[in-house]
Amino acid sequence: GKEYVYARSLRDVYGDILLDYPRILTAKVNKYLLAIYPDYHTRLFPDSKLINESPDIVKDISHANSIHKIYICGMPTVTRMNRGDIIVI
Repeated sequence: GKEYVYARSLRDVYGDILLDYPRILTAKVNKYLLAIYPDYHTRLFPDSKLINESPDIVKDISHANSIHKIYICGMPTVTRMNRGDIIVI
C-alpha cells in the first residue's frame, strides 16, 4: 500500500492553541509549573512513560490521545489561572 506523510508549517502562529499546536505563544500570559504524582502520570500522559514503568502499561485508549486534559488539583494558586495561561508539566 501507499503511505502518506502529512506535514504542517511550524513557522506560522495564529494565536489559537488548536491551530498552533505544538507551538505556544508565551507573551502576555502567566506560566505555571505543575508536578504530577507518579501514580497518575502515565494515565494522564501515556506517551511519556516513567523510566521505572513497563512499556506495556497503557493501552491505546481514546482519552489518552488528546491534547485536551482535565486535571483536578489542590494547588493553592489554581484560582489565579486564566484561560490561555501556560501550564508546564
